[in-house]
Amino acid sequence: MQAILSHQSALEYYRTHGIPGEKTLPDETSSLDRVGPLASGVRQLSSLSLPLEALSTPVHLLVADQSLRSYSRGAVAHVWSGAIARHSLVTTSDEGLLVSSPEFTLLQLSGPPQPHASDDDKRLYERLDPSDPLRPIDDPDRWAIDSREVLLARIAMELLGTYRLATSQSGETTYGMAPLTSYNALAHFPDEIPAARGVELFRATLLHTMSLSFSPMETMLALMLSLPPRFGGYGLPKPVLNVRLRARRGDISSQATIFPDLYWPEQEVLLEYESLEFHERGTGILAPDEKLAHDAERANTLLAMGMKPFVARPRQVLEPDRLDLLARQVAKRLGRPVRACTGARAERRTKLHALLSPNANDRR
Repeated sequence: MQAILSHQSALEYYRTHGIPGEKTLPDETSSLDRVGPLASGVRQLSSLSLPLEALSTPVHLLVADQSLRSYSRGAVAHVWSGAIARHSLVTTSDEGLLVSSPEFTLLQLSGPPQPHASDDDKRLYERLDPSDPLRPIDDPDRWAIDSREVLLARIAMELLGTYRLATSQSGETTYGMAPLTSYNALAHFPDEIPAARGVELFRATLLHTMSLSFSPMETMLALMLSLPPRFGGYGLPKPVLNVRLRARRGDISSQATIFPDLYWPEQEVLLEYESLEFHERGTGILAPDEKLAHDAERANTLLAMGMKPFVARPRQVLEPDRLDLLARQVAKRLGRPVRACTGARAERRTKLHALLSPNANDRR
């Protein structure tokens, strides 16, 4: 018997273990019933003696047959009776444990059930008079659906990025990691199973997603600037994140290459996010004074190359009014002025900002 981690449990596994193995299954489009007997509950998991202590409960599992669907405090078994694409499962060093691939995990999280607003939000929206200033303008059920697309884009950017968010068990976000997947792998994954549940939302999510974010704050900043106004974003073109630019080391730069945080190559506009810590790949954590010197050298290098980068610090991203000013400044350089938003869209911008704001430990 084997167990297949899925949904949130698979995501947590990647956050704590990275890519667990090099072998992916199956070699061709197939179905879960070809894998063999699958664990569907706590008792079967216990018999496999798997090290799952780092995962929150309930543990999410994948099974092939409706008769194996189950729900308890310790484990939830989700049914996937249709086809699975090639390389949907990843082996681990623990015998009997498989993990849904990063691509398959995102597809699972894109599937049913449809989200709904909380009862409290619904009551506030439905029972207050429209003239009451406390009554929300935005339909909470509609926001619940749209915000799910935003959250999936944030998860996709983590999978494509170099950081892993903390879990309830791990307690600390890690940086400087290898990306778990590539944009091409995500984009082509559903081609073999176009009728699978969640494919439409999966593909819509990728329209908002960018590769190679170095931190949760970079992800927030990039999504706030580029998401369409209907989600609450500023609707600017998607930037390229942390692209490698060559500098003539020894001539105008102390660094052979630099990685601008957000870069719009057509207009040669850059936005540098100057965090409280240093997360650039391969360099490690720098002391505060060394980091300030490094940031200054990088900014000076960009100026010497003819580029004039914008600069953002944590408070500019975390305070809505300051972020609004920054967005307007960047938009002017891009030739895409930001229109003032009112009513439901202004309310959405506030909610989007709160939704994307990282936890206190990740505001670096």
